[in-house]
Amino acid sequence: MTQDSLIVWGKLLIAWTLTYYVYKDAFKRDLPYKNVWVVAVFIFWPLFIGYLYFRHHIENKGKIPSLYKREAEMRVQMEEQRIKIDAERRAWKKQKELEMEQNRLTEAELEEARRKRAEDKARRMSELAEERRLQEEAAAKLLHIK
Repeated sequence: MTQDSLIVWGKLLIAWTLTYYVYKDAFKRDLPYKNVWVVAVFIFWPLFIGYLYFRHHIENKGKIPSLYKREAEMRVQMEEQRIKIDAERRAWKKQKELEMEQNRLTEAELEEARRKRAEDKARRMSELAEERRLQEEAAAKLLHIK
């Protein structure tokens, strides 16, 4: 074998190896134009670099950069937090209204109790006044009799 034939066999081995890699990789990833890439890399093996660029470009096509993903996640979290805060605020207002209603009922009950106490006091005072008057009359009769 001469040096030239070794170079030809080496180039053929490189082309065959790269073509086999492109074939397996393209069908595994289901890339478009996979047959064209296999033939093109076998005919002109430096196109392998173009294939790698094409594969990378197709894989990243349609992907959202991580910065935008984080921003979208932050927006979702902020919206969830806003909804949660609104729900808490509505629950707080409802609780406050219930407490205010209970306070109104309690105030009405207190007012009723005060009114009854005032009526009882007025009745007791009139009873005491009547009792004192009766005692004074009895004392006056007793003093007049002596």
